[in-house]
Amino acid sequence: RRCRVQLCRQPDGDVVLEISDDGQGRIKPDGGGIQGMFARIEALGGRLDITADQGHRLRAELPGEAV
Repeated sequence: RRCRVQLCRQPDGDVVLEISDDGQGRIKPDGGGIQGMFARIEALGGRLDITADQGHRLRAELPGEAV
């Protein structure tokens, strides 16, 4: 099993956090934790994408001034 965490600042100043794994667990998109993450990131003017295909991937993009 592997997990990868990457945090970087884009040339335009935006910040991107990406967490991925090769796990087989389930994501509950209607769960309070996931919905809370979406709400907090959107409140900062960012975007959150979560995918589950041969593992899981969470990618959060935030405007540089929000960080």
